[in-house]
Amino acid sequence: MKAGGMFWFAALAAFLGWVMLSTSPNERFIRACAPVRWTGNVTLSIAAVLDPTGEAATKEFFDKSDYVCRYTFWRLFYGHAWEQEQNRLRGGFRQGLPQTPSAAHPPSGRRP
Repeated sequence: MKAGGMFWFAALAAFLGWVMLSTSPNERFIRACAPVRWTGNVTLSIAAVLDPTGEAATKEFFDKSDYVCRYTFWRLFYGHAWEQEQNRLRGGFRQGLPQTPSAAHPPSGRRP
């Protein structure tokens, strides 16, 4: 492996270690998406110098990008379990409601 490749491998390993050493899942998501914020800060600084009128739009873009990054990680790791829990809760709620006959399936012996 060349020296440049070894440097990038070591940097990636250090970054992943920094992400995994956090104390909570939320903190891991924030750390995993830190490069988006870092890139946004650098881009925002350059944009402020080159075109101050575009600074707000640039900030909004990177704020949304950071949110999308965190949401993507959350959905990847917790989305399926959350959906299952929501379905379980909805099913329990429906079981507690009184049953009403459906218009599509009228009770036998009666015509709609």
